Amino acid sequence: MATSLTKEEIKFAEHMLSINEFNRPKVVYNHEAISTLLMYLALLDPTTFQTRPGMGLGLNTIWKWHFDKDVNACASEYKRQIETYLPWFQEVEVYMKLIDRELRIFIFLDSEQFQLVLNLQTKTLSSL
Repeated sequence: MATSLTKEEIKFAEHMLSINEFNRPKVVYNHEAISTLLMYLALLDPTTFQTRPGMGLGLNTIWKWHFDKDVNACASEYKRQIETYLPWFQEVEVYMKLIDRELRIFIFLDSEQFQLVLNLQTKTLSSL
């Protein structure tokens, strides 16, 4: 639980747009916070922010018709996006695999592993 973490244990924090049971902004920490940032970056369409026109992979818009042909190109673009817009990670590796109408995204950041799954039928992205 996030409330039981000490200041020394918190490495990353991300404030969400939702609220908790006390009507305060919900905050996620560490692994969950990084996973949330990775999902935001994957779903964000390029040119959404004028100050950062290249930011965003556009997973549901730009790449949705190219997964079967360009999985490696999508993975390398996502790696470039992470290196550019989340620069505090030293080592970044991204692998993608198309399995049964799901795009599985394996992300290795420094010593942590993240896995995102895009269901191509429902167009939903989730973190495992």
